[in-house]
Amino acid sequence: IIPHMKKILILVLISIFLFFFGLGIFSLWETDEVIYTQVAKEIIQTGDWITLHFQGSPWFIHPPMFMWLTALTGAFLGFSNFIARIWCSIFGLIGVVTVYYFGRLLHNEESGFYSALVLATSFQYILQSRIAIFDIPLIVLMLLAVFCFFKGYKEKKQRYYSLFYIFMGLAVFMKGPIGILLPVFIIILYLFIVGDALKVWKECHPIVGIIFAGIIGGWWYLVEYLINGQVFVDRVIGYYTVNRFAGIVESHTGSWYYYFPVIFLGFLPWSIFLFEGIYNLFKERKSAKENIFILLWIGIGFVFFSMAHTKLPGYIMSLYPYLALTVGILFATKKKMNYSFIALAFVSSLLILLIFPLTNATLLKEYTGLGFALVPMVFTMGGGGLIATILYFATKRPSYALYTIVLSMFIVVFIMVVYTTPIIEGFKANWH
Repeated sequence: IIPHMKKILILVLISIFLFFFGLGIFSLWETDEVIYTQVAKEIIQTGDWITLHFQGSPWFIHPPMFMWLTALTGAFLGFSNFIARIWCSIFGLIGVVTVYYFGRLLHNEESGFYSALVLATSFQYILQSRIAIFDIPLIVLMLLAVFCFFKGYKEKKQRYYSLFYIFMGLAVFMKGPIGILLPVFIIILYLFIVGDALKVWKECHPIVGIIFAGIIGGWWYLVEYLINGQVFVDRVIGYYTVNRFAGIVESHTGSWYYYFPVIFLGFLPWSIFLFEGIYNLFKERKSAKENIFILLWIGIGFVFFSMAHTKLPGYIMSLYPYLALTVGILFATKKKMNYSFIALAFVSSLLILLIFPLTNATLLKEYTGLGFALVPMVFTMGGGGLIATILYFATKRPSYALYTIVLSMFIVVFIMVVYTTPIIEGFKANWH
């Protein structure tokens, strides 16, 4: 058994490689990454830290916290692709360590360590920790808030409840009201289900706490309203907040099942274990009532974002820490996962077979080179799954298979940075 601090060191080193290696070699994508970085630059150019600007005009879309962090870092170290993305990578690392402590708090040391490894090596979490958009900072702040709530709830310590409200306020300051609405709703529902609502109400002073979180996250909204008036309210509250759920923002929409393939692909190579992991949590919910909270976050979060008319792959990222806990707890508590590993072998074989259409010029036409760029990543992910499956059935040790999958994702990231990324960079000039 690896001692506690050694596990933290291992997780930090893993995260540094997965999220920081080659971070600056890929040019910024021409949509959000470029916009957010330019907004941060114009904070320094204009000296206006309250009203954000893009190309000289007021920019009323998001609160300023992410742009502030980028602007401060750029002011001291200079602006670059690396600096534009560094805070997402830092938050990605913080999220991995937080999941370790959260799993440790809810179950045990092994569950926390496995869950952190799963989160760090899930494909979409890696990608979004390496680009300058703030889905990862938002979900990590919400995760920190929920972790602090459970620390206060389990240990009866007021300071953790205070941190719960602070992190929720910062989540609002990062990307808006969802930073309070989602955690509070799911926590209240959980407390009613387990019968602790009244007890926790007396412990955590929720009215004062929510007001405190609202001040941390909401003062900027009030100041901007006083400066810019109704145009700010209509743009930020109306179009970019309410309309994200009730309407369609910037043509980003999708069907009711939009997030099923997003999670399946984005949470690879671990999505194969979700079915058994969710069943395992449900089956053990009476002996480990915290399982109910994990299931609630996954279920309610999925329904909430699926019901919203505006859909983007990054929106569902708030589920990933809890999906990671689901899989990590499964590996820590179950010694027999035959069906999951058979499914892993099947999906891994499909990934390897995907190599044939990727290298077929008649299917890819002008993107033949792009197909070849993806082949080593796809082959490595599929091959890692097959090797892990063989190792599991040979040794009957799920942990050996888990470490094999983690290692394969290391190789995937290395290939992505040194081989795939430069080729994709050559295609980007023709994409509009």
